[in-house]
Amino acid sequence: QAVSPELVEKAKKEGVVSWYTSMNIPDSTVVIAAFKKKYPFIEVQRIRLGGGQMVQRLLAERAAGRDTFDVTNTTGFNLYVVFKKGLLAKYVSPELKYFSKDSRDPGGRWSALYVNTIGIGFNTALVPPEHRPKKWEDLLHPRWKGKIAIDDEEYSWFDMIPRIMGQEKGKNFLTALGKQQLNFRDGHTLIAQLTVAGEFPVFLCFVHQVERFKSHGAPIEWARTPFVVNMLNPVAISARSPHPNAARLLVNFLQSKETQQLLVKLGRVVLRNDVKTALPKRVRMVQQDITAADRIVEIRKAFNKTLQLSR
Repeated sequence: QAVSPELVEKAKKEGVVSWYTSMNIPDSTVVIAAFKKKYPFIEVQRIRLGGGQMVQRLLAERAAGRDTFDVTNTTGFNLYVVFKKGLLAKYVSPELKYFSKDSRDPGGRWSALYVNTIGIGFNTALVPPEHRPKKWEDLLHPRWKGKIAIDDEEYSWFDMIPRIMGQEKGKNFLTALGKQQLNFRDGHTLIAQLTVAGEFPVFLCFVHQVERFKSHGAPIEWARTPFVVNMLNPVAISARSPHPNAARLLVNFLQSKETQQLLVKLGRVVLRNDVKTALPKRVRMVQQDITAADRIVEIRKAFNKTLQLSR
């Protein structure tokens, strides 16, 4: 039983839960409304922060002896930093039986809430059907030189490519891609907007953003390549949670089937195995290795050098 009456009663006595989230305001508002409908006696205090800001805020609060957050979710690399500092509690939600082992910490400190799936996106008005990418290597065609947009901190994708393709083949692909005169921008949303506006024909995309733009009639699509890379966005509970029972209740709710289905309706990709997403089964999803955050300085240097990004 995912939610016991005893847990609900204890959470009710606490009456509040603090959720530090990197989920955007519109989506988190919908999720909070669904939680409040089910548990109207619990106030959700939301703090919305980007990944880097989240790490700085949590570490600063701990250093100051102020433990105010109960639950947090943010990008995998950033949550891993917080995990390494000992800020997360062990909690294995009963809902985790529906999630694969590669989507959660073996020690029970974090587990996937959703993923940001990286694929190849393109403007359908600028790219004719016969030129649309079908595999990652298609990005190396001369026609795309100077026309590919990529986030300037796509570090995890960069690190995963040699692991998926094989070290030699993967490194050769990245080296060749670096010779394509890539267009670097700060932020996947901005790049998607620029692609829709016609500034770029092809870009490295977040699949859920492409699906969202498509739903509003934008001329944009993503390629069904043999594989895509999932950027984990895990959820975790504070090791010093002021409201530990309400925190457990919120995590159970976030990973429940009803909420995971809600996230899919919002255009997101989830890993719960009894919930369908926009990704067809023929597309292999590969989870990022968030422990690669230990090598972030090395990865950043290789990214800048290989893809020819001058900072």
